[in-house]
Amino acid sequence: MPLETITLASIYEEQGFFEEALQIYTNILKKTPDHAEALKQMKRLEKIQKNLAPFKHDALLERHYLNFIKGDYLSVENLEKWLVEWN
Repeated sequence: MPLETITLASIYEEQGFFEEALQIYTNILKKTPDHAEALKQMKRLEKIQKNLAPFKHDALLERHYLNFIKGDYLSVENLEKWLVEWN
């Protein structure tokens, strides 16, 4: 495995590879149990995964949800579109 860093975990996460990102955070914490950033990011990602569960059956809604939590919805129209598709 390449050098496991917060940056690499972030890249995995941005590409939707949440399990890989979580594994990196876990490995960082095994080596450095008090690594505040790894712990913070791991908790945040676990929460995202938990919230994604209702959308797993619908890839489009999952994508919209991920865009929403990343702040990629810069307009009310995009937010409305996501809400309409979600309901």
